[in-house]
Amino acid sequence: SGSVERVQFTLDSGGLYWNPARQVYEAKPPEPAGILVTRPYIVGITRELAFARHGSWVGTLFDYRPPQFGLSRGEQQLLLAALASSGGTDQELALNLRLSVTTLKKMWSSIYRRVNACDPVLIPDSALPESGTHDRGREKKRSLLAYLREHPEELRLYSPKLLTESLRPVTSK
Repeated sequence: SGSVERVQFTLDSGGLYWNPARQVYEAKPPEPAGILVTRPYIVGITRELAFARHGSWVGTLFDYRPPQFGLSRGEQQLLLAALASSGGTDQELALNLRLSVTTLKKMWSSIYRRVNACDPVLIPDSALPESGTHDRGREKKRSLLAYLREHPEELRLYSPKLLTESLRPVTSK
C-alpha cells in the first residue's frame, strides 16, 4: 500500500498497474489512485517493459554501469557523508565519521589519486596534493561530488575481483 500521491507519481513516471485478472501490466489502472490504494494492488514495471516503452525515463532504472574507480567502502562512506552534507568541511566530516582530520585528508588524497588514474580530466594532476597547489581543494571536492551525483554506481557495493576482471584488456588468441 502507499499514499495516493506516491501511486500517482509512480504511474506518471512510467510505472504500470498489474491487472491480476488479465495477468498483465497495464498503463491505466481500472480506477483512480485514490480508490486503488484502498485495496491490495501492484504498481511496477519489468525490465523488458521498461526498455520497450520509448521516451519513458523509468528504463534508466535498469541501466547498469559498473564502477570505474574501485573506491573502498571507507572512501564510499566519506563520499556519501560529503554528499549528504553538501560538501561539508573536513573537520565536520571527520567528526561525523569519527575519524581524525589527518586520516580524512589521507582518504581524500587516496580518492583523488584513484579518480585521476581512471579519469585524468575530472581532477587534473595540477589539482592533486602532490603538485603543491592546495588552493583548489573546494573545487576538486565540488567537481567530484557533482560527478558522483550523476554516477551513483561509484558508491554502489561491488566485487573488487569482478571490477579487476572488467578492467583487464581483452586479448585475442
